[in-house]
Amino acid sequence: MVASEMMLPMQIHELLGAGIRAARLRKGWRQQDAAERFRMYGLPSWKPTAVGQVETGVRKPLQCGHQRPRPVL
Repeated sequence: MVASEMMLPMQIHELLGAGIRAARLRKGWRQQDAAERFRMYGLPSWKPTAVGQVETGVRKPLQCGHQRPRPVL
């Protein structure tokens, strides 16, 4: 069995959360550090709890301060 066959299917938000966590740990950042960086880049509602929730798949990234663009009528 190859590694790809052992992986369980993931939702895109779970994959993003795992990537955020891996990058944060690689940089030696706390969730607070990552939240501050997200806020610097225009996501004002990202707090440390939001980072943790996204990392664990409890919360989808879109629910963390990014609003969907409204259609132009």
